[in-house]
Order: sequence, then structure tokens, then C-alpha cells
Amino acid sequence: MYMRGFFFYRERRSIHAFMSSAPAIPLTYDSAIQKHLKPGERLLGVTRPHQGWAYRWHNRLLFVQVAWALAALWWLLKLALWSAGSLGVDLGLPNAPPTGLHTVVVLAGGVVVVRQLLLDRQRRAGTWYAATDQRLLFVLTNVSPESVIAVEYGEITNLRLNRRDDVPAPARDVISFDLKHVDPYLCNSTVLGYQIASGAVVLENVADARDLFELIRHQVAAAAHHHVEERAAAPTKRASTNDQR
Repeated sequence: MYMRGFFFYRERRSIHAFMSSAPAIPLTYDSAIQKHLKPGERLLGVTRPHQGWAYRWHNRLLFVQVAWALAALWWLLKLALWSAGSLGVDLGLPNAPPTGLHTVVVLAGGVVVVRQLLLDRQRRAGTWYAATDQRLLFVLTNVSPESVIAVEYGEITNLRLNRRDDVPAPARDVISFDLKHVDPYLCNSTVLGYQIASGAVVLENVADARDLFELIRHQVAAAAHHHVEERAAAPTKRASTNDQR
């Protein structure tokens, strides 16, 4: 069961008001996340990427696939001309059939594209994003064992929101950020490893992205403030320890 959007928000409200009055999270939505929480950790929100079929424009094979698309169009044109010639229709253009090598390239490229679409759809079907009071969780539930990555708010930098109302999903509402330190475990994870080559972590095509963005920004700011307070208190603690000695 899937509710579109960052389902905690029933209306536009400030982050402080939301955190103080958020309703209990239905088990239907949080069962994928609760088992990965630390003792005392509080779940603030859960969402998922856009479901269904979608082509990923930011992929390593993009230029190869563009070349394949041109080759496929040329193959279709040659096939149409050859078919027309076979039916006695002279269009005044060369009507030689596609070569065997051309056909193999087009079919192989088609298999690669279809496989990419299937795997991407399957990955998004099992992906969950969760914001807690301590960190961001990325969970992939349809692999065994489940792939889980946690990103502490203090590790997040350059948080940004790309929201476009002029285009339909799934080409809109992307939240992304950079990491201060890239964990090798994160690079090798199933749930996020495919993204790290681009240098950013992306929460893909989420509905109500503005609400989630504001929540993450608030938690990042709180983590930064806590870090500043700890650094300011460190000299006092050291002085107190020296006095006791």
C-alpha cells in the first residue's frame, strides 16, 4: 500500500509545529523502517520515490543509448524502405535491407534499455526514505538482506531542492545533497552505491518535496548548532578536569 507524498503532512505548517503535533505513524507505512531505528530514535517522516516506469536520464550509458536510438531509427528507416521496395513501391531511395550486424546492434541495445528500465522500476519499488530526529535512512526492502544506509545530519552539506512545476513526475521534485565524508560502505551499498559516482546523494522524485526538504534542512541546522555548542563547551570541560586534578 502506497500513499503518494510525505504522508505526515496533512497541511502546511512550520517544522516546529509539525514536530510537536505529528500524529502516530500508521504501521502500514512505517513497518519497513521501524526495525532499523536505534533505541530512542524517533521517526519524523517516511516517503518513497515515484513508482512505475521511468527513464533515468542521469545514467552512465546515456550517450551510448543516444547513439543506439539513432542507430535504431536508421534501422527502422532502412527496414521501411526495404519493405516498401518488396511491395513494389519505389520511393526513389536506396532500399537495401539492414545488415545483420546492424540488426544485432539494435536488438542488443534494446535488451539493455529494457533491462535498465525493469531494474530501475524494481529498485524504486523497494526504496524507502525516512527522516528521523537523528539521521536520514535509505532502505531497499526487495533485496536479501535488506540494504540500509544511514546518513547523519551533521554529514550533510549543500542541501538543495530542484522542484519544477512545469513538468510532470518523474522529472521533478528532486532533493539532493553532498557528503562531508564519503563512507566506503555507502559507496558499496545496493541502495545508494549507484549514485555516488555523480558526487551527490539524491532523494528521487518525491511528492511534496518542499515539506521533506524543510524538515531535513531544519535537522541539519540543529545538528550544526549542536556541534557548535559542543565545541564551545569543550574548553570549559577541559578546565574543569584540570582543576579537579
